[in-house]
Amino acid sequence: MPSTIRNWEVAQVLQAGAAVADVTPEVGYPLEGYHREGVSVGVLDRLEVAALVLDDGRRRCVLVTVDSVGLSVPQSDDLRRAIATTCGSGLMGVMVCYSHTHSGPVADPTYLELLRARAGIAATEALNRMCPAVARWDVGQADASVNRRSLGTAGNAFMGARADGALDRRVGVLTLASTAGDRIAVVVRYSAHANVLRSDNLLISADWPGAVRRAVAPGVGCPILVLNGSAGDANPRWRGTEGDLLHMGAAIGSEVLSITNRNAPLAELPLLVARTGFRLELQDLPDPEEASRLAKEAKDMWGVDPATWLRAVDARRSAGEVRITIPIEVQGLGVGSGVLVGVPMETFTQLALNFEAQFATQPAFFNGYTGGWVGYLPAEEDFAHGGYEVSWAPISHGPGTGWLMPVRPETGSDLVRAAARMVVLSSHASI
Repeated sequence: MPSTIRNWEVAQVLQAGAAVADVTPEVGYPLEGYHREGVSVGVLDRLEVAALVLDDGRRRCVLVTVDSVGLSVPQSDDLRRAIATTCGSGLMGVMVCYSHTHSGPVADPTYLELLRARAGIAATEALNRMCPAVARWDVGQADASVNRRSLGTAGNAFMGARADGALDRRVGVLTLASTAGDRIAVVVRYSAHANVLRSDNLLISADWPGAVRRAVAPGVGCPILVLNGSAGDANPRWRGTEGDLLHMGAAIGSEVLSITNRNAPLAELPLLVARTGFRLELQDLPDPEEASRLAKEAKDMWGVDPATWLRAVDARRSAGEVRITIPIEVQGLGVGSGVLVGVPMETFTQLALNFEAQFATQPAFFNGYTGGWVGYLPAEEDFAHGGYEVSWAPISHGPGTGWLMPVRPETGSDLVRAAARMVVLSSHASI
């Protein structure tokens, strides 16, 4: 049965403010997102951090978007704490969402310091701009993504374009304006890997989220926060060139402008702020023979150097560990009947569609890249096909987060149910 996010009486007038700060690093930083040779040699477009502060008189929350492939969970928590201190929202009230651009800088200590400082500037300016506000949710469509897990004759997944693969083409748009009618902010949510620019690119870029902002900005005249949704198995429809960035920006941006220019009323909407804990259960660590086989497969099929992973697996097994669990935070931010739920994973498309189905016709978005990065979260049906995201990514990227093996196949479905339950219970408790 579909769930319902209950509306409740507005305690006071909603207040909102938004601001943006530049977080583009100096040229010469190494770029993160691919296994690249060399460092950045120029700037194609600027990177941004944006902050939207919301307060309905009973709770305050801050939505932050960052042009970054994604920080670790501890790094992201540090950023959230700094913003919470600035805004007086509490840690639970700060949701940080990463664009997952593959053309942003490696987050070394110097860059993290810059990011925290600029995020503080954006949050402070957003606080200073707060005013009575009204809001509206809209949902459009854009054909700007492809399911990237093609299937071979034996059912094995490889990078490509799968015509019958799951896709989430929804363009979620939250428009906020002052009671005088001036726009305060536009929040856009779409699902596609931010990897229009490929591994041969050495220019700093926000990728398609930046292209969407540039396409929309002249028509709205306010800060634009772009959230990447559930894109673990979704690539941009156009890839490789600066022209492809323009295609992505136009395809999504034109729908956003069509939505924001509708002559539909905006209303005072209450807020929902929610969180719950969840434990990711990984598949059992392999014995030495199986670990060697997996390592060879990852190296042969994806060019992964498995040495660090092999050492990590050996160390955990030597300590008597076979089954690993990783605690994560699930966050929810609701404005009226619409809700954003975020987790620090690269979530697959089908999970977002399953979450949407829990809430009938209400805007409900299940997003990855929120609060940090741990690993991929496939849908249950994707495990049978293996491939990079399921089988090899833990070997290439897992040692840094503890994600040494894929999650158990049922994990994604369990997490979607937990997130939906969190939202419904929190909306009832907020009455």
